Amino acid sequence: MKATAAVCTAPNKIVFDQVEVREPEGTEIRVKITAVGICGTDMTAIHGGTGMFPLIAGHEGAGIVEAVGPEVTRFKVGDRVGITYASCGKCKWCQMGKTSLCDSYMGNFFGPGRISYKNRPIPNWFAQNSFSNVTLTNEANATKVPDGIDPDTAGPYGCGIMTGVGSVMACDPQPGDTAIIFGLGTVGMSALMGAKLAGCSKIVAVGGTPWKLELAKELGATHVVNRREEEDLVAAIKKIAPEGGKVVIEATGHSNVCAEATKVLGKMGTLYFAALYHEPFPFFPDMTVNGTYKHGGMGDWEAVPNIEKLMNLTAEGKFPADKLITYYDFEDMDKAIDDLTHQRVIKAVLKT
Repeated sequence: MKATAAVCTAPNKIVFDQVEVREPEGTEIRVKITAVGICGTDMTAIHGGTGMFPLIAGHEGAGIVEAVGPEVTRFKVGDRVGITYASCGKCKWCQMGKTSLCDSYMGNFFGPGRISYKNRPIPNWFAQNSFSNVTLTNEANATKVPDGIDPDTAGPYGCGIMTGVGSVMACDPQPGDTAIIFGLGTVGMSALMGAKLAGCSKIVAVGGTPWKLELAKELGATHVVNRREEEDLVAAIKKIAPEGGKVVIEATGHSNVCAEATKVLGKMGTLYFAALYHEPFPFFPDMTVNGTYKHGGMGDWEAVPNIEKLMNLTAEGKFPADKLITYYDFEDMDKAIDDLTHQRVIKAVLKT
């Protein structure tokens, strides 16, 4: 069937054009996309970071199931769903609940294309290519949207939100712990909300944008530090948390911030690197001393059941992820990307 997609044909060049979406097979579902978040990984691809062209990016899709393959058991036509990355469910990593380590994970990007553009199959993009108003995905990487939340908010749970909360949970937080969060984009804001859910009594949010720091306080930060106002950032954080953080999340992707994060890690704590790093990742002497260091994909969480939990918490008013979202029309993708680049918004969601 025909669909309209935002096709990236060259670095920073997006055209809205017709594509062909084949019929669902096996356990595939065809989803009419109603909203899709823009993630940092999408922007990297659009800017040319992957070298994959033409490409239909988008991996935080949400929409309505409009057709199902003959082997589908979890969904029916009309269900509202959010979509996350694909995993096989069978390898030892999936069996351990570490779906982001799936042996078939690279099939998210290099598997058989389901959408064609000018008679050429488009590469998979997180097995969903959701910058299209219709797409195909596997039922295994879709989550039914519960009553009580806006279905158009469901997409970002599949990547940015899950990554933030999952990075905190990978640090095994306990009630009363101190959490220190560097970076206040979708991942960082979700991490501080995750720290609040875990019962951390001191949550320090570190950023450089005043309105984001104010929102961080609204979402659960007990203390905020404006890095642009501190001559010695590490000293300012240690004044608040003298023993450092049991949980430290680095969500900026900048190597200089990684160095600062290592210096505020408390003894026996865990520092989780939760961002994409486009610079060579340096080795810091401090990394041999205090605690544990982790760098994982998608928060090292089992995706679908934990996304369901977070959505239900949102429906109960305990996880206000909707406060991160600003909506745009699908055709205003360039404006949304510009606003993200200049930190005018946290999570841009396109309505198709």
